[in-house]
Amino acid sequence: DLLDRISENDGRVVVVHQSNSGRSVARNVGIARASGEFVCFLDADDLFHRKRLDRLVRLAEDHPECPFVVDDQIGFVLTDGAIALRHRYNPRSHVAMGVTHVVNRRRWFLDQDCAMRPFVRREYLDEIGASFPDALDAGEDLSFGLQLAFGTDQPIVRFGEVGYFYREGESSRAVQESAREAVIVHAFG
Repeated sequence: DLLDRISENDGRVVVVHQSNSGRSVARNVGIARASGEFVCFLDADDLFHRKRLDRLVRLAEDHPECPFVVDDQIGFVLTDGAIALRHRYNPRSHVAMGVTHVVNRRRWFLDQDCAMRPFVRREYLDEIGASFPDALDAGEDLSFGLQLAFGTDQPIVRFGEVGYFYREGESSRAVQESAREAVIVHAFG
C-alpha cells in the first residue's frame, strides 16, 4: 500500500503485484519492466552505500565500452540491533582496495566472485538475454553474474570502494557452495 501511494506521486516508481514465485522470477520481471539505461538490484535485506548509484553511473559514463561495472561489497550481520561488519569481498582478481581497474575474468571466476552486484547496461542484457534461473533456490545471482562476465570480451571495470552491504546469514555460504555445480550448468549450458 505504501509503495502504491508513492507510485501515484512519482512516475519513476513502478510497483509490480504478483504472487511470490521466488527471487529469480521477481528479478526477471524487474528486468522485463525496467525502462532505464541501467539495471541493478538490491535485495530486501541488503543495503547500498548512499553514494553507490552516483559512483556507478559516473564509472559507467567514464567507461562506455564496458557492458557493466561493479564495486566492492562487504558482509554484515545484525546483532542486538547493531550492525557488525564482516569480511570484505576483495579476492585476488582485484588489484587493490580503493583502486579502479579492469577485472581479470579468469581469477574472478576461480575466486567465485562473479556473484558481484553488477550495474548493467540495459542494452547488454537485451543483447545476451541474461536471466536469473528459475530452477535454482540458491546461486541465482552467481549464475547471472557468470552470464554477464562471459557474455562479452569487453572489459569489466571495478570501482574499488565498498558500495554494497550484503547481509550474511548462517547458511549463506553453505547454500552457495552446494548450488555451484547447478549454477555453472545453467550459466554455461
